[in-house]
Amino acid sequence: MRLTAIMFNPNQFIMVLICALLLWLVNGYVVIAPLINLLFNMFLLALLVLYIMQFLGVIRDWLPAPRLFK
Repeated sequence: MRLTAIMFNPNQFIMVLICALLLWLVNGYVVIAPLINLLFNMFLLALLVLYIMQFLGVIRDWLPAPRLFK
């Protein structure tokens, strides 16, 4: 089994930061029904975990990311 080095992809890192910021902002400043808040948090946490796994190279890239850097 060949181990490869993790490539730093700033585009995926930006998506991780955007998801985390959105999660923090909605929980801190937006008042919504508890059930909707729970579903939204679960959705954003799942996205956050998937983007982190893509960033670390655990899974292949299949979620979209902005192309700010080459």
